[in-house]
Amino acid sequence: MMAGITATPGEGRDRSGNLGAARTVKLLGATNDNPSITTLWRHLAHWPGLLSLVIESYEPMQEEGAIVGAIEGVMESGIVPAAGISHFKPSTADIPDEAWLMVVHYSAGVSRMVTLGHGVDQWIKAVE
Repeated sequence: MMAGITATPGEGRDRSGNLGAARTVKLLGATNDNPSITTLWRHLAHWPGLLSLVIESYEPMQEEGAIVGAIEGVMESGIVPAAGISHFKPSTADIPDEAWLMVVHYSAGVSRMVTLGHGVDQWIKAVE
């Protein structure tokens, strides 16, 4: 285990019970269109030392726009393969705009988590 990372469940919460580091780390890669907390950070909230290290390492890239750029690259890389499987919708299908927007926002969130998750995975491997 890396130095400074504790495995005590419940740590990372401030005095009011809020997830301190998780509230900050969730902003990595966040945009006005995709501000939600990603599941990975909720799971990692048990190790606030790890979240603090991720924040420290990733904040400069967030400020420079590199994280958002990487997320956009992941989203763009999926467009061609996705088009290859998009033929299943019948031309008569009536898809509500709300449902379509939900898919768009969900896809953006997944792309964000895939990018950051793989980034943190590679970051941990480099530290070991």
